[in-house]
Amino acid sequence: MKIKFNIIFILLIVLAAFGQALATATRQESLPGISAFTLDDQDIFNQPSLAPFYYRAAVVDLSGDSSQITGQSSVLLTYATREQTFGVIGLAVNHRSDAAQSLINYINPFIDTLGIGINLIDKIKDNGQGLNLPLIPELGSEYDLIYARKLGDWTAGAKVEHSFGQSSYSYSNVENQASCSVTGLTVGLGYDPSDAVRVDAGLSYGKLSYESSFTLSLLDSTESIKSKGLGYLAFSGRAFLSLNEEMVLVPVANFNYFDLGYDYAKNYTLVTAGGTNQSTDFFLGCGWQFRPDNRMTLLAGLGYGYQNIKINDSLVYHTRQEKTTASYPSITAGVESNLTGWLTVRLGAEKKILSQSSTSDFFDNTILVTKTVTHPYELNLGLALKMRGFTMDLMLNPKLIYSGGNIASGNKNWPLTRASLVYRF
Repeated sequence: MKIKFNIIFILLIVLAAFGQALATATRQESLPGISAFTLDDQDIFNQPSLAPFYYRAAVVDLSGDSSQITGQSSVLLTYATREQTFGVIGLAVNHRSDAAQSLINYINPFIDTLGIGINLIDKIKDNGQGLNLPLIPELGSEYDLIYARKLGDWTAGAKVEHSFGQSSYSYSNVENQASCSVTGLTVGLGYDPSDAVRVDAGLSYGKLSYESSFTLSLLDSTESIKSKGLGYLAFSGRAFLSLNEEMVLVPVANFNYFDLGYDYAKNYTLVTAGGTNQSTDFFLGCGWQFRPDNRMTLLAGLGYGYQNIKINDSLVYHTRQEKTTASYPSITAGVESNLTGWLTVRLGAEKKILSQSSTSDFFDNTILVTKTVTHPYELNLGLALKMRGFTMDLMLNPKLIYSGGNIASGNKNWPLTRASLVYRF
């Protein structure tokens, strides 16, 4: 009985996502919220100690925007010997880390009517400053190097990431330069003292930087904006605890801290200014997995999230702001089912109650206070096609179910909203 119990628990942990072949970013989006409580190859970016679960694999994640497939797709390669004697090594190209996304959101703090980000420099120019400064460029491809090795009951892992963007222009006595970069390190530790317990934790730090400068050497005139702040710090922890032969409990704790700002200076007018932006996020949750047979997994989860943002900026936001957002609770549920040996279907839903409050203290001594409560809901449907080591994960457009697509109704909704391809060797 004990042997049977151990085997079943191993299957629940390793095959919680219907096997390693079904673990992609597309699968995560198909199970909104509930994916936090399941194993997935995307977890190795925040918890590299999980890399031994996903060795000898090639994962291609296509862009969620079909018009940006070339620029936004990412590739992950992992390799190890069958016995993993020397550990597992992985390389990812163009994967966007949480630290990089935080910098992108900061550099483009507002979105225009066409959905295009407005550059930080443009907002400063709107206030009559930084008129000669070049725009901060976009981050280029990110490179991630991952390594993990199992040592007895423990598994140690690490990930190094780097991405940057740069532009320059010079003509006669004029020189413009702008750049941005992210350099990060993530360390992870896994512990599995028995077949009934698996615990993983990851700690990440990202150094975020950017600058933009203008120099007119003839008049010895300079203008610049340079970043300041701690950067990005995050912690993620999760455990898989077996309750019996069919059920697994999954407690989760995540925390991240963001601190970035700028100093602006123009030497010929002695104008100086600055801004700071700090945010703290944490999430506590608990998930539940139930596997009534070897063809179906039922998933459910309950969580609490909190975010606090503090902004003090005279040029971009014109205010001192403090925003808080609390999610109590977030409720998620999902199901994955192997309909045949080559087809898996998944359905996921998430419901939140968000309480938001904002206080803006403008520099003209006026104060604006707003409070809102919203109830966002998300429902996604996905499927996976498997054949000879290949798996294609697809997320379906729910509108297709009601319209029947272009052939049935003339409705030209895209049938798919995301896709990923995996090959195990």
